[in-house]
Amino acid sequence: MKKIVLIAFLSISFYSISQDVIPFHKDYDWSENSNELLTKEIKAKEIAEIKSKIVKEFTYNELGNLVEYNVIHKAFWLNSDEEIERHNKIYLPYNQSSLILKSKARVINKNGDIILLDESKIMTSKNEETGEEYKYFAFEGVEKGSIVEHLLVVQKEPSFRGSRITLQNDIDKYNLDFDLFSPNNLLFKFKSFNGLDSIVMDTTLQDKQHWELKLDYLEKLEDEEFSAYKANKKYLIYKLDYNSVNQTSNITSYNNIANGIFDFYHADIPKKQIKTIKKLMTNTDVELARDYKSKIRTIEDYIKANYYLIDSYNPQLSDLTTVLDQKIGNTRGIIKLYIEMFKLADIKHELVLTTNRFDMKFDQEFEANNYLNDYLFYFPKIDAYLTPDDNSSRIGFPSPDLTECYGLFIKEVKVGNFVSGVGKIKYIGKVDYKKNFDILLVDVSFDSEDLTKTILKIDRSSGGYYIKGLQPYMNILKDKDKAIDELITFIHEDIKIIDKVIYNDDADFFGKAPLRVVANAEATSFVEKAGENYLLKVGEFIGPQHEMYEEKERKQPIEEYYRKDYHRVITVNIPEGYEIKNLSDINIDENFELEGNEIMKFQSSYILDKNTLTITADEYYNFIRLDKKYFNDYRRVMNGAADFNKITLVLEKK
Repeated sequence: MKKIVLIAFLSISFYSISQDVIPFHKDYDWSENSNELLTKEIKAKEIAEIKSKIVKEFTYNELGNLVEYNVIHKAFWLNSDEEIERHNKIYLPYNQSSLILKSKARVINKNGDIILLDESKIMTSKNEETGEEYKYFAFEGVEKGSIVEHLLVVQKEPSFRGSRITLQNDIDKYNLDFDLFSPNNLLFKFKSFNGLDSIVMDTTLQDKQHWELKLDYLEKLEDEEFSAYKANKKYLIYKLDYNSVNQTSNITSYNNIANGIFDFYHADIPKKQIKTIKKLMTNTDVELARDYKSKIRTIEDYIKANYYLIDSYNPQLSDLTTVLDQKIGNTRGIIKLYIEMFKLADIKHELVLTTNRFDMKFDQEFEANNYLNDYLFYFPKIDAYLTPDDNSSRIGFPSPDLTECYGLFIKEVKVGNFVSGVGKIKYIGKVDYKKNFDILLVDVSFDSEDLTKTILKIDRSSGGYYIKGLQPYMNILKDKDKAIDELITFIHEDIKIIDKVIYNDDADFFGKAPLRVVANAEATSFVEKAGENYLLKVGEFIGPQHEMYEEKERKQPIEEYYRKDYHRVITVNIPEGYEIKNLSDINIDENFELEGNEIMKFQSSYILDKNTLTITADEYYNFIRLDKKYFNDYRRVMNGAADFNKITLVLEKK
C-alpha cells in the first residue's frame, strides 16, 4: 500500500510573476515522419523505443497559481508479431486530478504510410472489480516494420516535493530526452541513480529556468530473479529547492516534515474519544501483559483483529471518529488509534517513514517526499519494529521489504511545556535469519509386503517470515484444512495423509510460536523397484528445489526479501536384508564466505547406525544484498539444495 505525506504539512506560498512567456507545451509537436529516426541497428531489433520525450513544465496561471504540464511523446519500432501484440494499446493518464489537453497517436507502416488516430479513437474500459475506468488508444493497421507513436499533453496539480522519473525499462531506448521548465523564481534540485547521467542546467534561456538530460541510447534492463528490479532501473528524482520571491530555501525539509507529521498524529482529541479508547484498552486486557513487548503485541493484535483497513486517501477515513465508530479507517486513521492506545499504555515509540526497498532505495542525502511512502513504529526500549497497516506482520516481524534500509525516524521532544517531533535518518535493522525458519523432520519406513510403499511420519515447523503468508490468516481461511495439508504435500502431491495434529494454528501465535504440523502419511512415489534392488529418491523428501542455470551475464545485484534458515532431518529405516552402497552421494558441502563470515551454506551429511540412516541437510542465507560478482557463488549454494533433491539411494539386497 502506498501513502503520501499530507501536502498541508509543507505548504508554501507562490507568487504570480508577470511574464509573457510562451509555455513549452503549447507549441510542441512530433516531426512530420519519425522514419527519420530509424537506423540499421534499430531495424535489426524486434522492438525499440526510438523516441522518448518527457517534459515537466511548471508555470503560473492567470490567477497566480502554480500549474504543472506534462508532455509525453513516445515512438516504438515494432518488428515482430509478439511485440505488436504487446504494444497495440497505449493507456492514457485518466483520473480526476488531471486534464488531458492533447492526445493523438499514429501508425507509420513499413511503406511509410501514416495512419492518424485522433481523440475519436480513444477507447474506454472498466475494471469490474474496482470500478476504475481506463482510457486507451487501440492502434490499427500495425504490421511488422511499423512505428507506433503517441503524444500526450496533460495538466495536473503540481508535484514538486520529490518526484521520480524512471527512464530505463526492458526495451532499448534511443533519442531520449527529459526536460524540466519552471518560472525564473523557482529553482529545482536533481539527483540521478544507478549510473544515470546527471541532469544539466540550460543557461541560454532568459525567460524561464530549464534543466535537461539528453541520451542518444539507453540500454534495456531486463528483470532478473532475486533482484530489486524496479529499484535498480536508471531514474532521477527532482524537487523544488528554492523560491526567490519569498526567499524560501530547503523547501523539502525533513525537519519540517517531521514536525508536521508529529503534529498531525498527536493533535489533541476530544474527551469523548479518550473515554472510548480507555474502554478499548480494558477490552484488550493489556494490563495482564507479562512484559513491555507483550503490551505492544496485545494492542497490535486487538487493532488488527477488530479494525478494517481501507486503502484510500478519503479524509473521513483518517478521522478518529470514523475509526472508533465504524471500525474502519485508512492508514492515517489506524495510526492515530495506535498512537492514542500507546499513550494510555505508556509505550514510548517513534514513527518511521520509509519506502519499499524493492521499489526504491531510501537515499540518506537527497530529502524528498517520495521516500516517505510507508509507515513503521519503532520501540527503542526493545529495539523492535511494527508495521501498522500490514495484517500479516507483527511486532518484531515488520514487513520485510521495509527493513534493512534507511528511514525517517520521528521522535517526540519536550522542552518545558512545548512538545514537537524531531526527525533523524537512521537504518532500519534486520530480523535475525534464525527467526525465519523451516524445520522438516521426515521418518521413512517401508511396507514389509511392498517396499515401493513408504510409511511416513512428517513433522514440519515454520516460523517468522517463512510462514508470514499463512499463519497470520489462519482465523479467516476459507479452506484451512487444505492449506494445512499443503504444508505436507508440498513434498510430493502423491503423499496421502492418514492423520495429522496441528499446533499454533492461530494468528495470535505468529512471531511467538511456529505453525507446526505432525502427520502420518504414506506414498508410493519415492521408491522404484530395479530387479532385486530398490531405488529410494531420498532427496525428494525436502520438497522441490529451485535450480538456477547459467544463462546471461548477471546485470543486477542479488536482493532477498528476508534472511532465512532451513533444517531438515530424514530418518530412513532400512528394511531387513538390504544395505545402501552409495551413501557418499549424500555428502554435499557448498558455502560462501564474505569478509571472513560465512553468509550462506548448504550442507548435507549422514550417520548410519545399524539399520537406521539419519540424514541432516542444513541451509541458510544470512544476507539481504550481494554484489552481482558473487552471483555464481549464490547459484552454487542454491544448486546444492537442488543437487540434494536429485539424490537416489540404491537399496541392494544383501
